[in-house]
Amino acid sequence: MKSPFSHLGLSTGSSQESSYTTVSMMFCLIARFLLGGVFVFSALAKIWDQDPSLRVMAALGIEAETRIGIELFVIVTELLLGICILAGFRLKQASWISIVLLFFFTIAVGFAFAKGVTGDCGCFGGAIPSTLGG
Repeated sequence: MKSPFSHLGLSTGSSQESSYTTVSMMFCLIARFLLGGVFVFSALAKIWDQDPSLRVMAALGIEAETRIGIELFVIVTELLLGICILAGFRLKQASWISIVLLFFFTIAVGFAFAKGVTGDCGCFGGAIPSTLGG
């Protein structure tokens, strides 16, 4: 019988399985659900209220048409990525895409901070106000 954790490179079913492997599997599963949940929540929150993230992009000097395109891309990417991570679908590819996406989010927030943009960063739409730059 194939283990539900075999895609993580961890084995189960062996009578000699260590508690370390069990803890590792549980940690990976919890981390997967947390990351996937954050992506889905963020996408749904941005669908509900796009204004905070659009304001930050406007403060960075991004044109209106481009802001809408970026926002739509981010919402769709976060939603699909979150669903893939939660479902365990193409987990390796979803993990790499999430690393790249989080890297670009970090660069964007750093750039906004460097330009002196303050207020809600819009990371979670209007659902969770998060302060940017003080």
